[in-house]
Amino acid sequence: MTTEITKPQLCVVMRNGVEIWAESEKAERFGNDCVRGLKGMVQFEGRFLNTADFVGIFTPDDMESLIRKKNKQWKCKHGTWHDFGEKCVCMSQEEKDYSKKRNEAIAKCDKCSNGWIQGEKGMRPCECVENINK
Repeated sequence: MTTEITKPQLCVVMRNGVEIWAESEKAERFGNDCVRGLKGMVQFEGRFLNTADFVGIFTPDDMESLIRKKNKQWKCKHGTWHDFGEKCVCMSQEEKDYSKKRNEAIAKCDKCSNGWIQGEKGMRPCECVENINK
């Protein structure tokens, strides 16, 4: 198995939907030339392009988001992609942190069962869980 280091890539997008992936330095140079007023037919990455059909240069994350949106997915406020119609039940980072601390405290405790203790008046939260809330 070989490990290859790749240079960062950017995507040059044309009006007809053609995507030309190139090393970021080359793509940025092409974009800068277009900003400076390069017009007409140009050669880029072995292709002849009309600069009038140039849409923009985008990051891999931009392109992934575009594909996901075309596939009717949406991104929740927690940064997770969901299929169309799927309800988000994602936890916030604060909730994830609390859950992790709670599980660690319960694992260390030898008095309770999942954070609860049987008392005289029924079930009550164990001290290990109550201490997290403080």
